Amino acid sequence: AYLVGRAREARSNDPEQVARYFLADALIGGPSLRRQVHALDGRVPSALQYEALLALESAIIELARWINWNQNEWIPGAETFEAVRPGGLAAAAALEACAAEAERAETMAHRTRLVEAGVPAALARAISSLPFLGRALHVVGARRESSADVAEAARLYYAVGQSLHLDVLRVVLDRPPPADPSERRFHAILQRKTSDLRTRLLRRFLASTRPTEALERFTRSHAAAIDQLGAGLRIVARSDSRALIPVFLVLDEYAKMYAATASP
Repeated sequence: AYLVGRAREARSNDPEQVARYFLADALIGGPSLRRQVHALDGRVPSALQYEALLALESAIIELARWINWNQNEWIPGAETFEAVRPGGLAAAAALEACAAEAERAETMAHRTRLVEAGVPAALARAISSLPFLGRALHVVGARRESSADVAEAARLYYAVGQSLHLDVLRVVLDRPPPADPSERRFHAILQRKTSDLRTRLLRRFLASTRPTEALERFTRSHAAAIDQLGAGLRIVARSDSRALIPVFLVLDEYAKMYAATASP
């Protein structure tokens, strides 16, 4: 109710949408981070402050999208905020620890650059870790009915993205949306379908007593089709085209694979 009230104060035509933004902002600790970034006025380059604020907004948008897309099934509402936030922070830490070496190195380089520019170490760490906070609810939501620990769920999040080429799919869909309103809506639908597919796969594999082996069985069962889809996605990723129809067909093929595979 508090979040919806804040949204109405913002005079939005869709107060619930804005409420989800405020919820994501609260989950990520946005108000505190903004205050700390603005407190650096005159002490660090303004471009660096803008960069930090944009990174914060990107993470909030990622969380708000997940909340919006999963609102009918499970949503961390205001009444469960205190229970959800620690899980989100733990998931973000696990995602950072389990990230690929190149991404971890990039995160550390970003953190070092911020500190050398005059940003306090704790704030530099928080800013450089924002991308992992943006992904956190994917892990929190996927493991809510699983006994798997958060580190295992984080490792599986990355394994699913790499093994099934969902990371490439996301790169394609993260391009700027089309200008045409109909294409823009179609683009948003594909983004939601991609997120939903990853969450459903994670939940299915985490329901197994051996999640990694469940993923390996799935990829072996559909190896030829997955390789073919991956090759097609890499071609799309190298092109300048958004290729929304090919992406739709790829998602449709994955949905068929999922439906044809028994739960563990």
